Amino acid sequence: MQKFQLELDELLPDDSKAKEVTKTNLLREFWINCQPENDLIRYTEATVFHRTLNLSLRQRRLDNIYYYRQIIINIMHCLRQSQPAEEDRALVTIYRGEQMTVFELDKLMKRVGEVVTVASFFSTSFSFKVAQIFAGNGSDNDLHMISVIFEIQLDTARPMRPYAPINGSEEDEVIFSPGT
Repeated sequence: MQKFQLELDELLPDDSKAKEVTKTNLLREFWINCQPENDLIRYTEATVFHRTLNLSLRQRRLDNIYYYRQIIINIMHCLRQSQPAEEDRALVTIYRGEQMTVFELDKLMKRVGEVVTVASFFSTSFSFKVAQIFAGNGSDNDLHMISVIFEIQLDTARPMRPYAPINGSEEDEVIFSPGT
C-alpha cells in the first residue's frame, strides 16, 4: 500500500494527491468498520466506496472484485435476508432515474423487449419523485447527457437474483444484486 501511495505522490498534482489520499482513507475506514449487518446500509450511502465498488463490477475488474469480495458477500447476504417473504410478493412498479449519454440510451432502446442485466448493484425507488431527483436535468450539466427515468414492472413472484427494499430509507429505495 505504501509503495502505491508513493507512486501516486510522484504521478499526481497536489490537488489530485489530496483527493486520492482522502479516497484511500475513506476506503480504509470502510474496511475497518466492515460488519455484515451494516454493510448494506453503508453501501446505500453515497460514498467513494459505493462508486468504486460499482465501477469495479461494471468494468469486471477482477482484482478489485476480489478485494471487495467479503463486502459483496455481506451485501448479498443482507439482500437475501431482507427479500420480501413469499406471501408479500406481487407485481410492483419501481423507478430509476439517472443521467446517461444519448448513445447509451439508444443502445438500450434497441433492446426493448429483450432481457437486460445489470453488472453492478442496482438502486431503484418506489417513488417517482425520487427517480426525478436522481435523473436531474441532464441539459443543465452536459450537452451530451440526458435525464432518463425508467419505469420497471417487477414481478416479485418470479425467481430472481436477491433484492430488497431498504427499511427506513428516505429514498424509498430497493437494491438489486449484480446480474439482475
